[in-house]
Amino acid sequence: MTCTVADRERVREAAAEVRACDDVIGADALPPGAGPELGWSLEITATTPLGSTLLERLAAHDLQLAEAGPRGSGYWALATV
Repeated sequence: MTCTVADRERVREAAAEVRACDDVIGADALPPGAGPELGWSLEITATTPLGSTLLERLAAHDLQLAEAGPRGSGYWALATV
């Protein structure tokens, strides 16, 4: 399990930027062990499939898309450090 200050800040900054996207309902920074990944991750809920703007914001913070797909009436994604 890794938990560094730099990773935490990177995920938190990405979450703040992703929340600014119109189609995003929520973006939560998950600490190590709170999600399915061993390190910090970002859980995103959106009304539409992830678009290029959102993916570019993840890439700008060096986050990788681990999972994505429909969930309920929206879309869910998990990005990791």
